[in-house]
Amino acid sequence: MIKIAIIDDIPTVATVCEKLLIQKNAITNEDIFDKFTNSRAFLQAFHHWGINHYDLVICDHHLEENEDISGYDLLMHIQILGYKNFAVLYSADNEALNDISLIVDKHKIDLLSKDQPGNTESIDHITDIIREIKGF
Repeated sequence: MIKIAIIDDIPTVATVCEKLLIQKNAITNEDIFDKFTNSRAFLQAFHHWGINHYDLVICDHHLEENEDISGYDLLMHIQILGYKNFAVLYSADNEALNDISLIVDKHKIDLLSKDQPGNTESIDHITDIIREIKGF
């Protein structure tokens, strides 16, 4: 069993991501796929359950602009705490990617931007990450 958290202010993105990962046999109904629509709710859960609760955290890089904690700050925070397995959702044309990649230097994935609903290549990349975590 694998535990995944996805943080995106658009709930549809998380739902579509989950369905595509099930179709790819990356996750099953036995796996946990927690969906958060804001970084504050995720951080509360993250601190409550501890750093090792989730095997993978997938985060939209910007979330909502009116949030106290942006997706960028969230990634900084969990990295400072020592968390290692995360993927970043971004729009391919977004300049913020360069800033994030300097700090995160992990998986940067254009998964489900409004212009590209259901990028197969990105889902394959996340599938590979999950299989690696599961030891396949």
